[in-house]
Amino acid sequence: MALAPLPLILSDSILKKVPIGVIYPTDGALLPPSATAIMKDAPHPNAARLFENFLLGQEIAEYFAKDYRYPLRAGVPLAEGMRPLDSYKTKSIATAEGIKKLPEVQEKFRDTFGI
Repeated sequence: MALAPLPLILSDSILKKVPIGVIYPTDGALLPPSATAIMKDAPHPNAARLFENFLLGQEIAEYFAKDYRYPLRAGVPLAEGMRPLDSYKTKSIATAEGIKKLPEVQEKFRDTFGI
């Protein structure tokens, strides 16, 4: 069992030639949010927009896919062994709700793993 982002585990496994299996929970895998934004008073808003466009572009989508991450663009093939997001149930949680539940989750984690 591993508690780390799937991309890190899969890429490390391939580099070290150590086979692993990925199990997708039938009740839903957590889909953590990730955001990109341009601050209202950014000192260089045009540069920020260019960088944001780069992050959403084809080159980064292909990089993500090769690095066992889900690309942000449709039509980019996934890395070997990855399942499309629409092939399994996913769960998400509102940020405010996640923050509220954090102490409970931390306690369960510590109890489960003896940390």
